This record gives sequence, C-alpha cells and structure tokens, in this order.
Amino acid sequence: MTSHDDLPQVVALRGQLTEARAVASANAASAARAQREASEAAALALEAHALEKAEWELASAHAAQAFERSLADTTEAAARERAAAEASLARAQSEIAQLESLFESLRREHAVLVADLATEQVSAMDCDGVRLIVTDCN
Repeated sequence: MTSHDDLPQVVALRGQLTEARAVASANAASAARAQREASEAAALALEAHALEKAEWELASAHAAQAFERSLADTTEAAARERAAAEASLARAQSEIAQLESLFESLRREHAVLVADLATEQVSAMDCDGVRLIVTDCN
C-alpha cells in the first residue's frame, strides 16, 4: 500500500495517466480521421483515374468512329467514281464499236466503188477540188 505522503504523487501520476489516456485517445481519433481521409483520398484518386480512363476510352471511340465514317465516305466516293468510270468506259466502247462498224461499212463501200471503177460502171471526176463519183444507171 501507499503512504499518505505518496498520495499527492499518486494523484499527480493518476492525473498524468488520465491526461496521457486522453492524449492517446485524441491521437487515436486523429489517426483514425487521418486514415479515413487517406482512404477517401485514395478512393477519389481511383475514381479520378477511372474517369480519366473512361474519358480516354470515349475519345478513342469517337476517333475510331470518325475514322470509320471517313473510311466509309472514302469508300463510297471511290465506288461512285469507279461506277462513273465504268459507265464512261462502256460509252467509249460503244462509240468505238459504232465507229468500227461505220469504218467497216465505208471499207465495203470503198471496195465496191473500186470494183465498179475497175469495171468502168462508175466514172470519177474532180470538180472544184471535190471528187465526184458517178455511177452508170442505164
């Protein structure tokens, strides 16, 4: 047991112990508060990172869509140009065929005229720089 003389010292020690407990409790509360704030900050940082990632993914998706639209537009334009070129080629081929047919007709007529001239059923004369061919129609 303690003596009466030690009583002020015990009371002082008890006060110090109470004060130390209060400080420890305050420190524990402060540490808990700091830990909560750190957890909240970490959660906010994770949330910010997730938002940045989502924004990046959204921007990437928009860029991909714009590229796909551009590619589709380019493909459509190329298809239109190809169709126009094919139509132009078909027209040119048709005109060539008509010209070849006309040339063949002219070649046949020329051959007939040459043959007629050889048999003298046709006579030719020049008139003002124009060669006139006259057939004998009996």
